[in-house]
Amino acid sequence: MTIIDHLGLGTADIAVASDFYTHLFEPLGITCRATGDSFAAFGRDRIAFLLLPPFDGKPASARNGAHAAFAARRPARQSW
Repeated sequence: MTIIDHLGLGTADIAVASDFYTHLFEPLGITCRATGDSFAAFGRDRIAFLLLPPFDGKPASARNGAHAAFAARRPARQSW
């Protein structure tokens, strides 16, 4: 089982970032599988990397806009 389900990076310009990652991922066999006005989604067999504007509407930066989603087999139980 993979630990990371998908990663997302915030960007102010989806088109520019998408072009950059399209070329970067090409040798790895990773392609852009879906796009829209406010996202680009990359992967091989499934989407695993997303480019999105930050959800809070503030400018993308090293501290704003990134997220990681973890894979889980069942709903998490809170034990704290």
